Amino acid sequence: MATGSGTAGTNQNGAVPTGPQGTPGEILSISGPLSINAAVPVVDKDFSDLFVGTAYDLGVRDAQRPNLILDQFATETPSNLTHNSATKRVFFMDDIPEAAGTTPLLENLDVDSVAITGRSLDMVQREYGLTVARTNLLRGQSMVPFDPIAARKVGWNSGRVQDALARNAFTASTLAMKTPSGATLTGTIAVLAPQITGPVAGYVTTDVLQEATVLLQNQNAEPFRNDSYVMVCTPRAVQHLRAETGVSGWRDVVQHTPSDGNMGNSIYRGYVGTYEGVEVVVSRNMTAGTALVFGKEAFAKTYPNMDGMGPYPTPVVAPVTDSLRRFAKIGWYWLGGYSIFRPQNVVKITHSANARPFGGLNNITAIGATAYAEA
Repeated sequence: MATGSGTAGTNQNGAVPTGPQGTPGEILSISGPLSINAAVPVVDKDFSDLFVGTAYDLGVRDAQRPNLILDQFATETPSNLTHNSATKRVFFMDDIPEAAGTTPLLENLDVDSVAITGRSLDMVQREYGLTVARTNLLRGQSMVPFDPIAARKVGWNSGRVQDALARNAFTASTLAMKTPSGATLTGTIAVLAPQITGPVAGYVTTDVLQEATVLLQNQNAEPFRNDSYVMVCTPRAVQHLRAETGVSGWRDVVQHTPSDGNMGNSIYRGYVGTYEGVEVVVSRNMTAGTALVFGKEAFAKTYPNMDGMGPYPTPVVAPVTDSLRRFAKIGWYWLGGYSIFRPQNVVKITHSANARPFGGLNNITAIGATAYAEA
C-alpha cells in the first residue's frame, strides 16, 4: 500500500469525513501518480503499475524538409557522345568579331583571313550513394516496422544530396575551361555585392535586380523562360525585396498593380512572382547570403545514359550475404555531376543574411558590380 504526496486544492482542503458522502476511508485502487493523490486515504497502485502506461502512436512523422528545386535548372546535358567516359568534353566556338569585317577593302589588295577561336569545358562524373542496414532481430522485435521508414529516409536523402551537389556547383565563383592549345582559361562569374556602408553586405533591391539583368543582357544571355531571367534565392532575400519602400520599390509598385485586384495583390498573398524581368524562385536549401540570377543554358548535368543509370539516383536493395541472412541493407546510387555551363549567363549576388528593416536604414549605399571575365 502507499500514500499520496499531493496537496489538496481549495475545493478539497477540509478534514477527511466519514460516511458515504465523503472520501471513503477504505483502500482505493488508483491510476496515479502519487503526486495527484492526497496523503489519506491509503491507496493501492499495484494494478495501475501493471496495466496503466503510455500509449504510442505508431505513425512516425518525418522532419520538416526544404524544397528541392535546383536540379530543374540544369537544362543542358551532353548527349552526342563518342563513347562512355569519366569526363565529358563540350566544345564552344566563338563568333568572328564584327570589327574584323568593318574595315573597307582596298581595290588592289586581297582580303586577309581571320582566325576562329573557341574553348572546351570538361564535365566530370563521380559516384555518390549511401546505405542503411538493419538486423533481423530489430525487424522481429520493433513495434514500428523499420524497413518502410528506412526506405523513405533513404529516398529523401538521395534527393537532398542531389540538390546539394547542384547548389555547390552552381554557386562556384570560377569555371575552368580549355583553349585549343590545351591551356587553362578561367571564367570568373559576374558578381553583384550591394553595400550598406563600407564593406558591409547589403540588401537585394530593385536596383540590384536591374543591374543583374544588365550584366546578363550585355553578355547576350537569353531569358530562361517566359521572357524572364530567373533568380534562385533564400527566403531572406525575398524579405529584402518585400521590405523595400519608396515610389520605385517593390512594395509600392505591386500594391498598386490593377491586375492583381483589391485585397488580392502580391502583398496580401506574400507572393513576389516576376519583377524587373526576373522570376523570383525561393529555395530553402540555397546558401545563406547568396542568390543566383541566370538565363538559358546556365547550368548542366552529366550522367551515363544506360541501363540502371540515369539523371536521378537509383534505389538499391543490397543482396543478403551473411551466413544466417540476418543483415539487410537499402540505399541509393548515382553516377553523375553538375557544372556551370555558360558562365556568361550567371550572376551571383552576395547579400546580407540579416533581416532588412522596414522604413529607416533601408537604403544601400552602392552596388559593387563585377562583370564576367576570362583570363
